[in-house]
Amino acid sequence: MQKPCPRSRPDRTSREIRLLAVVGMFAVVLAGCSGSVDPAESTQPQLGFTGLDAASDVPDPPDLDAGRIATGEVLYRQYCASCHKADLSGDTNWMSRTDDGTYPPPPQDATGHTWHHADQVLVEIIRDGIPNVLSGMPTFQGTLTDEEILSILEFFKSEWGEDERAFQWQITWKASR
Repeated sequence: MQKPCPRSRPDRTSREIRLLAVVGMFAVVLAGCSGSVDPAESTQPQLGFTGLDAASDVPDPPDLDAGRIATGEVLYRQYCASCHKADLSGDTNWMSRTDDGTYPPPPQDATGHTWHHADQVLVEIIRDGIPNVLSGMPTFQGTLTDEEILSILEFFKSEWGEDERAFQWQITWKASR
């Protein structure tokens, strides 16, 4: 069963206020993200890595696992689709703030910015949420295991193009070194 989108939030907590520095970082990252960036032509630094290209020492992306994709799709539909939509398209105006100052849920397909981030960053975002004034992203800690989150990421990757997958793999691989 699909969970309702938890975008409505209670009053801000002191923890969220203390994370204003993170808010600024998130705003910079979001501002650098574009809805349709060709990874080969991107001039934006991706999580501090520049010069990511086919000539690098990064191995080819690993093959996707069909079982993990299927599990990830089920979990996505149960926990994520209410906000990010069943087709992964997210909110149409995901790069513009809503009336409450937050950004709507972004797409998880190739038109969004998920593929601009390393797997570990994505796991942390899904597991820990983004508890600040710019995002309604809730935490799934205690609801989803890291392995289940990785299955959701595998589902996302199965919906990205070859270039987006290769670019995201380079970021993930370099971040793990």
